[in-house]
Amino acid sequence: MLAESLSWISYYLIGGLYGWTVILALCGFAQTYLKHPSAALTYLNTAILPVYVLHQPVMFAVAYNLFPLGLPLGLEAVILTLATFGGSLAIYHFAIRPVGLMRVMFGLKFRPA
Repeated sequence: MLAESLSWISYYLIGGLYGWTVILALCGFAQTYLKHPSAALTYLNTAILPVYVLHQPVMFAVAYNLFPLGLPLGLEAVILTLATFGGSLAIYHFAIRPVGLMRVMFGLKFRPA
C-alpha cells in the first residue's frame, strides 16, 4: 500500500518537474528568438487582443457545426484548433485591421483607411 502511494507521488512529482522544464525551455527559446523586432512579431503583437476576444465565439460557431458530424476525437480537436486560430486571425486581418471604427471597438488605435 505504501509503495503504491509513493509510486503515485513520484509520478506526479516527475510530471510536474517535466512540465516546468518544458515551460522554462519555451521561455528560453522565446528570449533567444523573439527579442529582435520583425514585421511578423509587430503584426502578431497588434493582433493579440482582437484574436483573444474573437477566439471564443469563433470556437463555439465551429464546434456547433463540427460536433454533429461525429468525426474522430483527434480529428475534431485538430480541425477545431486550426479553424479557431485561422478564423480569428482572418476576421482580424480582413474585418478589423482595415476598418478604423472596428479597430477602436477592439481596443486598437484609430487609423483611417
